[in-house]
Amino acid sequence: MNGEVNEILSLSTTAAPADTPFRWNADAVTDLLLRPERFFAHLLRTAGSTFPLLIIWINGMAGVVDRIDSQLVMGRILPEAPMLQGWVMFWGTVLIGGIMTGLLKWLVGGWWYRMRLGFSGAHDVDKRHARLVYFHAELVWAIPSLVWLALVTPLYPDYHAAWMEAPLGLWVIAIYPWSMWVSYRGVRHCFDVGAGRARLWFLILPLVMFLAAVAFIWAFAWFGTVG
Repeated sequence: MNGEVNEILSLSTTAAPADTPFRWNADAVTDLLLRPERFFAHLLRTAGSTFPLLIIWINGMAGVVDRIDSQLVMGRILPEAPMLQGWVMFWGTVLIGGIMTGLLKWLVGGWWYRMRLGFSGAHDVDKRHARLVYFHAELVWAIPSLVWLALVTPLYPDYHAAWMEAPLGLWVIAIYPWSMWVSYRGVRHCFDVGAGRARLWFLILPLVMFLAAVAFIWAFAWFGTVG
């Protein structure tokens, strides 16, 4: 575990080659969304993102908001909860909780991502490369969800009011399958995997599990009871 944590900390100081550094710009965003093969080839060739800790944090914050949305739909968080009664408390929860959630996702989620690469036929997968592909593909839904949250913050008195009028979870549901496709294309291009097995582990099964989770949450909201 200490080795994994040291790996995380080392990412922020790893410099890309001076001749072809990776830079976030309009072309990079377009490549990530529409030409992920080109995006990930450049990303991994130039030693990855300039601010990987920020990428981890962004994913962690989006994960916290997604978790809150799920708990709201299922009725496990009451509207009277202090976190939902003011933006300062809510954003504090998202910002602080995002750090731990992002690091946990990097360690555990990154490990599972690498396992799926193995199940897809890849051998001797670089741990760092696997996690970079995973986390950058997740940005496809993480950034829009946080941008939407920032936009509704000045429009409503608290998160519960915003959620009742414009639930953030609906945007995540609409965008998340696209991040699966971006992840799949990155896997196919960056790792030596079998096409059929990669399609199973990075498209079919994730989509089935995602739809099953959405169906369960909404069915619970309509028919379940809070214990």
